[in-house]
Amino acid sequence: MNGVREELNRKLESLFGERVISLIYNPENEEGVKKGDEYYIRCLLERENIIKNVDKCVFLLNGSGGHFETALLISHIIRNNFPYYSCFIPTVAGSALCYIILHANKVYIGKSSLLTQIDPIFEHEGERYRAIKHLDDQNENIRNKAH
Repeated sequence: MNGVREELNRKLESLFGERVISLIYNPENEEGVKKGDEYYIRCLLERENIIKNVDKCVFLLNGSGGHFETALLISHIIRNNFPYYSCFIPTVAGSALCYIILHANKVYIGKSSLLTQIDPIFEHEGERYRAIKHLDDQNENIRNKAH
């Protein structure tokens, strides 16, 4: 699979004329900023010599989003390390991914690409809920927090 991803990145780099970086994570397992998240993101960028060798790049973003705090952290790390960056959304970028896009200098989207709404997460009695899914919740307290 890495060979396919590398080939796709080479084609995109040829098209954009800039380095293309794909940020991929699993939002089902992603729980926000934990000890080490910032270290992991910085190490990824440094290990690939992205920070040291690239002034201008395109981040390929695709997915439903993730945790708000992690998205803010990633967007600030990217903004603080790249004087100019663009985002490319091949199909969909939702919720938390929008924070990375909002910091970008330029955004590339296709005719059928989608940018979705930001879906905040809130807590109620120790549980976390996505607001949009609970706008019509049976529980009045959850519904009010969602709004």
